[in-house]
Amino acid sequence: MDLSTIEERLDSDLYAAPKDLVADLKLIFSNCRQYNDATTVYTKCAVRLEKFMWSLIKEIPE
Repeated sequence: MDLSTIEERLDSDLYAAPKDLVADLKLIFSNCRQYNDATTVYTKCAVRLEKFMWSLIKEIPE
């Protein structure tokens, strides 16, 4: 999973529910941590992006 695939799925309305989008985003972050050391720029960027994502999601009303 990658961000461009998520973008394509969003543009094509392929997510049935917001939880499906969140699951794909979580997969990206999980994969990054699994395949990269915590000190790499990739993991650091993923952690930063994940924090930003959760801050945006918290603002969305249920």
